[in-house]
Amino acid sequence: MSNPVKVIGGGIAGLSAALRLQDAGVGYELHEASSGFGGKIQSSELDGVLIDAGADNFVTRNSEFSDLVERLGLASHVVHPISKQAPFVFVDGELHPLPGETYIGIPRKDLGSSFGPIKNTYIESPDEVLTQGSVSIGEVVKSEFTAKVAELLVNPLLGGVNAASIDSLDFEASLPGLYEQYRKSGSLTKVVNAIPKPAGGKVFAGLALTTKGLIDAIVAELDPNRVFLNSPIEKLSEAPTVLATPSFAANQVLSNSKINVSSLEDINYTSVAQVTVTFNAGEIDLPDSSGVIFPTSDNQRLSAATFLSSKWQHYKDSGKAIVRLTTGKQDSGWDVSTIDDQELTQTLLDEFAQVVNFGSHRQVRVVRWNKGLPHYSVGHARRVREIRTDLTKLAPEVALAGAAYDGIGIPACWQSGVNAANAFI
Repeated sequence: MSNPVKVIGGGIAGLSAALRLQDAGVGYELHEASSGFGGKIQSSELDGVLIDAGADNFVTRNSEFSDLVERLGLASHVVHPISKQAPFVFVDGELHPLPGETYIGIPRKDLGSSFGPIKNTYIESPDEVLTQGSVSIGEVVKSEFTAKVAELLVNPLLGGVNAASIDSLDFEASLPGLYEQYRKSGSLTKVVNAIPKPAGGKVFAGLALTTKGLIDAIVAELDPNRVFLNSPIEKLSEAPTVLATPSFAANQVLSNSKINVSSLEDINYTSVAQVTVTFNAGEIDLPDSSGVIFPTSDNQRLSAATFLSSKWQHYKDSGKAIVRLTTGKQDSGWDVSTIDDQELTQTLLDEFAQVVNFGSHRQVRVVRWNKGLPHYSVGHARRVREIRTDLTKLAPEVALAGAAYDGIGIPACWQSGVNAANAFI
């Protein structure tokens, strides 16, 4: 290949694309417009403690991603949640432990009395199996389970992760593996029961040096002469290119290059914010749990409260109680990008006070991800296929990578970058 592959975007997808190209002996250049790598995988110090400023964990099911962590010398830094109690769901002013026999809120069996707010798990007469065309997760869940299961379990869990209601989330795009199995079996219960439980129950992992340590380790592997910060790329050159940016940024680069892929404009984004607060350990009644999720039916601005110092040993060892309050959801009526830091912080602390008793806090950090999460609206998977088909015709030497196309979460974005790089190997 005469021209090195140009990788645009230095988040996890772009970094993984560059590393894959380097491993294959393919020339590359990695260009990041900002002054630092990592995209939304960041960390910063608060009250003397280095704390994740984005995702604090990743799922452990991708064995190839686990191999990457080991290759980068990070295996000794991998940690798992230590909290003894299950996460809670906040319903009608009370905390209810999340029932164990669920997968992202979808019941593996009849919940019986294990979750008080839900009296009935299954509907008496299941609707027709929804296997044709694009459907929302909410539509499929409600065809098999009661509305309360969708409202109090699946929506706050899966909807919270995606910052959108499950009624507007494309099933295929959000849960591609489950979607394919559901099409074959026609039963979500059968599908989630077929998913093997991880050894030791360790579904999630984190890094004691924060997930930003993963970014730093990948950057350290790359040729420093091939990576460039403060290097925005506004249009395509003759070089083969991996566009590992949000879809709106990719669309701008393509438009500047006289390439019109109209469906890229149809991908919307949601702004989210995190308010991380430290307390003296004796001044807050923090449960020994990873945190609380909030159904939107309770009219809370909070989406989740993560008890970082109960969830992770390295934060517990700081001697401080550390809580992260998350807000922002598609169609919530509250645009967090327009709320100033003071109002945002006070609103979330006031709501948190309804859940946990606490005195004065020590320090606060506000992190905003404006247009931070792509919204997989119904039909998203089909649109992504159309986008890639159009791009193959209009710009065959351009590949797309990132959360907008192949799933959110660190392993999914890493895999997306690897797949994009493979197109040029």
